[in-house]
Amino acid sequence: MHNYTANAKHAVINTRLVISADDSHNVDHIADGLNELLHESVSSGFLADYEFINSDNPAMPTASASPEEGELLDELKTYLLIVSNSKTHSKEHVRVETTLELCEMSEEDVINAVTDVVEIDNNDSIAVIDLSLTERVVL
Repeated sequence: MHNYTANAKHAVINTRLVISADDSHNVDHIADGLNELLHESVSSGFLADYEFINSDNPAMPTASASPEEGELLDELKTYLLIVSNSKTHSKEHVRVETTLELCEMSEEDVINAVTDVVEIDNNDSIAVIDLSLTERVVL
């Protein structure tokens, strides 16, 4: 469902939500609940559209013993991992969301941390870029 106005500009605003892990086993349930919650806002004209980016595989940071507002959002970091294949000289770009400090880790430790989710051959090299340090521009 969408509520676009023809030939008009629309603002795209990125939002992150923190949802209880009690519901994380059923991400379809989360998406359905959010869809139901937002549906009326679209039909009333408040929202023009929305999209769930990672509801199929959400990041799962852990709250501290004395949780403070925003801590889970601040704890979660986004990196660009560039894997350079030594045989084909090709590069794979992978966006990684984690609570780990990948930029502070050795290349070997980063490889060990991501080996279950990113294919890296023995002679490949990697580069890690902390996306929070990049400048955002809109074209």
